[in-house]
Amino acid sequence: MAERKRQVVIRAARRPMLCLRMDLDTLFTPYFNKWLERFGDGELHYVPRLLDQARELEVPLHFFAQGMGVIQYPDLLRRILAAGFAVDSHLHTHRITLIDDYGLIFEEVLTAEHLLKSIGAAPAGIGATGMYPEGIDGREDVQRLLMARGYHWVSSRFNLKRTLHEMQPYRYPNGLLELPCAGWSDFTWFYASDQPTLPEYDVGGSPTLEQFIRHVQDLTTLAARDGLILAVCLHPGLLAAHDPELHCVPRVIQHARRLGVEPADLRTIAAACPPARGG
Repeated sequence: MAERKRQVVIRAARRPMLCLRMDLDTLFTPYFNKWLERFGDGELHYVPRLLDQARELEVPLHFFAQGMGVIQYPDLLRRILAAGFAVDSHLHTHRITLIDDYGLIFEEVLTAEHLLKSIGAAPAGIGATGMYPEGIDGREDVQRLLMARGYHWVSSRFNLKRTLHEMQPYRYPNGLLELPCAGWSDFTWFYASDQPTLPEYDVGGSPTLEQFIRHVQDLTTLAARDGLILAVCLHPGLLAAHDPELHCVPRVIQHARRLGVEPADLRTIAAACPPARGG
């Protein structure tokens, strides 16, 4: 039912690209104490190290921040911006998703937008909170809202029952571009690995960092072979707990470059996609 509402799947410029999407959740959510109990306060110290590593590797990490983050940790976000990395909207509170009540979504979108702009960010797209098996299919009201606010892309689809070929960029009926995240995220890998998946995504026991890195590398190999787009959803706060020595990003990026896969942020991927029909 959802498939018929989409325009055809897009091959972005027919060249393989890899985006490491970094969601700044753990210290920026109103459920602050709950996250502290689970992950600790490592994100605040981890992000600057991650920025240094990314600059050295010349990797365009893509950060998504909440409006609450601007209120609570503006200096960290300014540091990310000053380092030249893209910072886009992760809504305001992390309590509302893009498939909830329209009035609540409207408030979240505008509040986050206002706060992010107040520190010099220029949000071009939205990395949805939660993410959803079929993205925002069927939510034409939300699609119209995002386009009306000047957002031309959204990253809201996450589905472990879909192959990388099925998780390529596509457009909603009004031309809004969807940029899905494929494979496991770090959060689902370490904390929700018992959910139903494709057989090839099966964790097969206790999930480890080494297995997660190999999983992302395997998807990157597939992207290189078939000229696909791969976006992976990561969380610095989680990586601080599970990858304190920062092995994940360099190993994934080095593997991608050996195969000719271009590291890119979602803005670059969006720009490489053909325009909407009639656009």
